[in-house]
Amino acid sequence: MTAPNHIVGGFTFTGVFGSIVGINILQDWKYLVVVFNASQLPDIDHTKSLIGKFFYPIAKLINRRYGHRTITHSLIFLILSTALLSAFQAAYFSSLPITQIFFLSMSSHLIFDMMTIQGVPLFYPFIKNPCVLPGNPNMRLRVSDIRSETAVFSFFIVSAIFLQPLMKNGFWTSYNRMFGTVKHLKSEYNKSDDLLLVTFDIQEGSVISKHNGYCVSTDGSKMMILKDDVFSMFPKDNQKVTNVIPVHTEKEFFFESKRFINISIDSLNTLILRYLITDLELLANRTFEYEIDGIWKSTKSLKLGYLNHLQVKEIPLKLEAVINNPVIERLKQRKLTLIENDQILLESYNLEMTEYEEILQLIELADQEVEKEILFEKYRNIKEPEKPVLSDSKVTELDIKIKELEHEDNIRRQEYDRTKSNSQLQFSGYYETLTIQ
Repeated sequence: MTAPNHIVGGFTFTGVFGSIVGINILQDWKYLVVVFNASQLPDIDHTKSLIGKFFYPIAKLINRRYGHRTITHSLIFLILSTALLSAFQAAYFSSLPITQIFFLSMSSHLIFDMMTIQGVPLFYPFIKNPCVLPGNPNMRLRVSDIRSETAVFSFFIVSAIFLQPLMKNGFWTSYNRMFGTVKHLKSEYNKSDDLLLVTFDIQEGSVISKHNGYCVSTDGSKMMILKDDVFSMFPKDNQKVTNVIPVHTEKEFFFESKRFINISIDSLNTLILRYLITDLELLANRTFEYEIDGIWKSTKSLKLGYLNHLQVKEIPLKLEAVINNPVIERLKQRKLTLIENDQILLESYNLEMTEYEEILQLIELADQEVEKEILFEKYRNIKEPEKPVLSDSKVTELDIKIKELEHEDNIRRQEYDRTKSNSQLQFSGYYETLTIQ
């Protein structure tokens, strides 16, 4: 096969099979240089070949020693030259896939020469018999046959033109795009080193709308999309995602986890506004309020993912609820009632006692026997008033209970004052951020 066919065929072969292992030979001009040289390298044993003319002394030496299509068209030459280049690459440009491109390009030369009448001795010098594809000689190409060479050249040119999207996007990317599902997006996401820009359709009933955004996470059934710094999960309820097309952006992205201890509410709100937070866990020293999706809730701990908005605020401590025991007021009211009842009893006793003593005085002062007899008869019909039993002991018990409760309130007041002065609302926890470069 002639040099132009080896060059164009090597470009097509390397581009297609390189795309399977994630190599885009169109990405860098240096890759094309490798393809150009490696696809011709086995013909360095022929002084009239393009590469043989360029390296004429070497070509002449090899041709005299081995002849054409011998050692340079063998697997041992392919393996040794690839190993030598691999060692050189590891020392000077390890980040570039030069060795892989070299191996594919040089392999294309051997495969295409196997498709000629002569074939190539792949296992030279151990086995000198030629290897051919296919076995039928009538189906193989004749070297220097203009019609055959032109047909092959045209085939390679047309293939290279139409297969450029495959080479550029990669085999698996093209494969995943062809199906256009979230499941295939997951496959593309897992093997991708850069951020994927995804275009997709959302169907709700008979209504279809187009959407796009960066895919930051997917489990094969749902995908988390970032657009304008807002996270959205698709599909939502009653939605169907179709025509999912991932595009590589060459933007690097990474997730970073950090922990924080005893930060203020202002620092927490600043952190939330500053970063794209994909995971957040909070633990506060006391209850706080937070608002999400228009709903306010109170808690001491919180765990959320993919934050678009979160507002946190402190719940003020209420002093009355802390220090005023309502039992004290009831006991005081009960004490006052007992004292008022005792007062009424004493007044009634004093009045009865006054009446009783007045009758005794009248008896002593009476001069007439008849009058004295009448008063004495009245005295016998009445009894001396009994002194009422007062609630002094109960009032004393109530006083003691009230003082105990007031003492407990004082302790709670002091504890509250210490809490209020020495311990503001603080947060500890963990968060994970998304950074796009």
